[in-house]
Amino acid sequence: MPPVLTFMLASFFLVAATTAEASGGTGEYELDWSGRHEVLAYHSCGCADDCWVAEVRDRRTRQRKARLRCDCEKAFYALGRAGREKPYAETCESLNTEQKPAAIAKAMRKLLGRPG
Repeated sequence: MPPVLTFMLASFFLVAATTAEASGGTGEYELDWSGRHEVLAYHSCGCADDCWVAEVRDRRTRQRKARLRCDCEKAFYALGRAGREKPYAETCESLNTEQKPAAIAKAMRKLLGRPG
C-alpha cells in the first residue's frame, strides 16, 4: 500500500476513534437478566451516563424484544423488533439511581409483563 494511502487511512481511523470517545459513549455490555434465552444489553451514549439505551434481545437471533432509553432527561420505550417508541416517564430519575442496572431490569420485566 502506498505510504500516502496508509497515512490517510490511519488519520481517518484516529479521527473516528477520537470522535467516538468524545461523544461520551461506551461499548455495549450485558446486565444481569433472568431470561435464559435472552440478554439485557446496555450502552451509554453520553451526559455522564444519563443518556443510555437498554434492550432485551433473543440470545440466539439477537432480535429485540424491548427497548428502554433515556435521552438525558426523558425515558422512552418500544416493544418488539420494530415497535414504535413511546414515552415511558417524564424524567429518568427512577432509573438513573445508584442501583441503575437493577432498576432497568425491573422496568424491563414490567414492560414485558413478567413477574419481579
